[in-house]
Amino acid sequence: MPARSENSNVAAFRRGRWILAGQGLVFLLAGGWALVTAWLGGSHAVVFGTPVPTGLAGIVATAGLASVVCASHRRAGSVFVCVQAPLFLILFMVSAATRRSGVWQSVFGYDSAMSLAYLVIGLLGLFLVMWMFPHAISERDRPRLRLRRNHHGRP
Repeated sequence: MPARSENSNVAAFRRGRWILAGQGLVFLLAGGWALVTAWLGGSHAVVFGTPVPTGLAGIVATAGLASVVCASHRRAGSVFVCVQAPLFLILFMVSAATRRSGVWQSVFGYDSAMSLAYLVIGLLGLFLVMWMFPHAISERDRPRLRLRRNHHGRP
């Protein structure tokens, strides 16, 4: 018989998969649009006045495709959200600390706008982790210690 946290995580995933699928659809459309725009017009697309490098557009489109595919499989979705959060938070930390990095600048777009994008995606991934694993985070898997009381009511 599965532990209580296992059952509650399944229920949380059933609710959270729609968030995962919605994220995937938005990322797939945005990343795909940026890739097509960059392919037709040059080395990068412009979104809200900010140049988006092809590498970032590819990462977002790939994350969107993976998110849509993983939304229907619990284990794959679990692995995906557990990889997405730290990956984009690491990209945020590197992009916030790095300027004028040559080739990497053109691939990942290490500027303040892209740092903000990495931070938002990383925080969304962290939200999904906490949404899909609520009881695994808050409950222990081992049984709680129960104090035995003697007949005088003292432990």
